[in-house]
Amino acid sequence: MNEQRTQHEATDWTQNREGIRNFFDLTAWQKGRELVKMVYEATRGMPREEIYGLTSQVRRAAVSIPSNIAEGYGRGSTNDYLHFLRTARGSAYEVQTQLMLIADLGMLRHDLVANVIEAAQRCSQVIAGLIRSVESYKRREDSASAPRKPNSKQRMPNPECRMP
Repeated sequence: MNEQRTQHEATDWTQNREGIRNFFDLTAWQKGRELVKMVYEATRGMPREEIYGLTSQVRRAAVSIPSNIAEGYGRGSTNDYLHFLRTARGSAYEVQTQLMLIADLGMLRHDLVANVIEAAQRCSQVIAGLIRSVESYKRREDSASAPRKPNSKQRMPNPECRMP
């Protein structure tokens, strides 16, 4: 169901496909929310002295993902939406990097971190699909509002010809 929904969602973000009425219905937002839960659960085992360091930083980056998707959706402008989706995707990459550092530093088990990194990768892929969809919509929107050029076979009026 989620794969089918993602395909429909990637077709055109403005249409009400599969019941998308608000950002709650976006697969990207849902994946981001799931990732936040996974990050919080995983980081409960972090050393106490990291509460204001990597623990806080990776949690904030994770929370940023669904928050930016929601904020962009609510802005009402395609350009703003794209900006916030790209920020959300960047935050997903940030989460992946910070989790790798956490594993490298031995603060959490590699297998635990690997599962969360995979979830972050899936989340960033879904966001990337949504970005492509919105960009495609924007191109169609821009071309529909652009002034039409005359057909090359149409005769252009001769500016030297004056009406009496």
